[in-house]
Amino acid sequence: MDSPGEFDVVASFQVVEHLADPLPSLEAACTLLRAGGLLVLSVPDNDSFLFDEFDPLNAPPHHMGRWTARALLWLQRRLPLRVVDIQHQPLTGDRLPARLTTRAVGQAPYRSFKHWLARRVLGEDRILALATPWVTAALELAPGHTVQVTYERLAG
Repeated sequence: MDSPGEFDVVASFQVVEHLADPLPSLEAACTLLRAGGLLVLSVPDNDSFLFDEFDPLNAPPHHMGRWTARALLWLQRRLPLRVVDIQHQPLTGDRLPARLTTRAVGQAPYRSFKHWLARRVLGEDRILALATPWVTAALELAPGHTVQVTYERLAG
């Protein structure tokens, strides 16, 4: 390391999930920070409802690890760090509720005769119009797809 303890901030956005063994890189980041310096990490939040078990983009070789807020909190046990802030990026985009509603309602298989009849009588557009406000409200309560944590480098 050429510059141990020289930096006030080290940031890593959407990187550590791509590393097979992220701990050495995080240890190196800690070495670069002065005492009181900040390490800022963001990763896809695998506790988000947007991820499912079989997402090929969330598996090797694309993502080598699955991260959650709990895993990021755990890092302060292994590294000379203290969490000072943790937050979820809000879900955004005007089209996101419509896409999710379409996925949930418009493309769902018929679950029952009532479901089939509602789609035939009301039509897909009407069902989407009725469901979108509910999906939008649910998204306001749901954590986003990215979690970001800010750590402070401890002395010593």
